Amino acid sequence: MRRSNLFRGLAVAAAAALLSASGSPAASLFRVPLGRASRAAKSVVVGTVLSTSARLAVAPSGQPRIFTDVRLGDLAVAAGDSPGRTVLLSVIGGTLGGRTLMVAGAPVFEPGRRYVLFLAPGEPFTGLAGWTQGQFRVERDPAGVDRVHDASGAPVEAVEDGRVRTGGGGAAMTLAAFLDAVRALRAETPPPGERLPGRGPRARRAPPTAGDPGSPQPGSRKEEER
Repeated sequence: MRRSNLFRGLAVAAAAALLSASGSPAASLFRVPLGRASRAAKSVVVGTVLSTSARLAVAPSGQPRIFTDVRLGDLAVAAGDSPGRTVLLSVIGGTLGGRTLMVAGAPVFEPGRRYVLFLAPGEPFTGLAGWTQGQFRVERDPAGVDRVHDASGAPVEAVEDGRVRTGGGGAAMTLAAFLDAVRALRAETPPPGERLPGRGPRARRAPPTAGDPGSPQPGSRKEEER
């Protein structure tokens, strides 16, 4: 079964991550510009984490791993299809039975926090286009305005040439302005050679893996268990 170039690159990085746990060199996270993630996502939503719950499940590698089920509600659909009243993501990593699995590059969610998410159900590791690059925090400033930060907490100062700009010391974009930029990127014609999951004759959805039928399973570039 063929996959989009975007998902194939992420899958290669995830496979390298499992090797790196055994001592091989760690892979770098496959870079996904915001424009590409926007077009790859089936929908872009704003949602609040209602609950998180860790469990043991079989990873795509066939090995048992700790996964965290993340349920989000209070959804607002910014673009694309409506996923329903709630969203359930299964993300590798978490704490279970006194053991913690940390996966660099995999999204981490905080209960009660609000996020902008680029949902890609066919993505076989996190369900997000670009992994943490498809996850943005929504922070409310003292004036009561919602502003957007990336997954690490850095303010998203602007969207330029299909990419987010951070680290310049400027104020974070408002949520409304960020979503307007995302919708504009989704409306753009993809550059030649860009394949998107679920779009085009060669793009096919990857099958769900064990643990949560119909819900994507996660992974990333490096993992540590303690």
